[in-house]
Amino acid sequence: MDKRLLSTVQYNPLANNSIAEIRRITNAIENSWGVSLFEFKKDRTRMQLYDHALKCVTTTNKALCTALEIPVESACRFKRMLEDEGKLITSDYAVKCPITGSFAHLISTNTLEFSRLRASSQ
Repeated sequence: MDKRLLSTVQYNPLANNSIAEIRRITNAIENSWGVSLFEFKKDRTRMQLYDHALKCVTTTNKALCTALEIPVESACRFKRMLEDEGKLITSDYAVKCPITGSFAHLISTNTLEFSRLRASSQ
């Protein structure tokens, strides 16, 4: 994992949870695609990276952006585009974001997760 990425969350009071979540996301991507995150990112646009990563992991937008080093502003645009295409779903319920500690909705492009995310509670 990139040391610069870890340093961006070290001052967060939730740093231990943040680092664990970043590792969980990157490990899920690497295990699913069989390549390192660096290799995974090399041949994909940010939009493709965002979409493919959300097939592997269900998390908050901020957590995914932090793990993939994608600007949140770009990710919000990607999220809206994928929602409009019917490829991304947002949970009906909020969870505590492991990066910010604020309540946020989970997102996923994995169709197997859609029914769980549409449930009224976890």
